[in-house]
Amino acid sequence: MRNKETRATNVNVIIIFLNVSASDFLVLIFLKNSELGGKRLGEIVVRCVNCQRRIPVEKGSKLVTCPYCNITYRISWPNPNQAKIRGLYWGEKPYGA
Repeated sequence: MRNKETRATNVNVIIIFLNVSASDFLVLIFLKNSELGGKRLGEIVVRCVNCQRRIPVEKGSKLVTCPYCNITYRISWPNPNQAKIRGLYWGEKPYGA
């Protein structure tokens, strides 16, 4: 039996059935970007500590405000492509900046 790929038309899911042996098979399920919370390839996001939604972050920015709950966070950059919430923003100037 050969491998079979099934695509649902109205759902953003791709299911692939792979035959591993005569009695076993492997099912791979892929979700499109819209099913993963809207994250695009290469987009830098952090997760809001308050509402748990993803917040897009511009590269190199020191502050980000959640558009859903309006809380501002300080951002640190462990490496150029990874943003991390450092803490809440309490004043006019970020701590340590």
